[in-house]
Amino acid sequence: MEVLGEARFKNSYIWNNPTRKLFRFKTYHFKGQIQDTVFFKFVGDESEIKLDQMELLQYEWLTPEDVLKRIAPERVFHAEKVLAELAQIQV
Repeated sequence: MEVLGEARFKNSYIWNNPTRKLFRFKTYHFKGQIQDTVFFKFVGDESEIKLDQMELLQYEWLTPEDVLKRIAPERVFHAEKVLAELAQIQV
């Protein structure tokens, strides 16, 4: 992996319900998040990719256009911003 840089765009949002119960006894009182995006370039061979079966079952290489078609609607704005920045990086 080669680190290409960090996006200038910071995605921030407020959850509709800022008090979220987790498990049986814990309650978290967060109002939202600020998300940073880091760009990486894969420079290895596909045979080197080993998925942690607890996290991911499969992967797929997508074009930016395909990302925008398949991503959840609430994430499109963030994706459009960071993909525009990625297009400016010489990959």
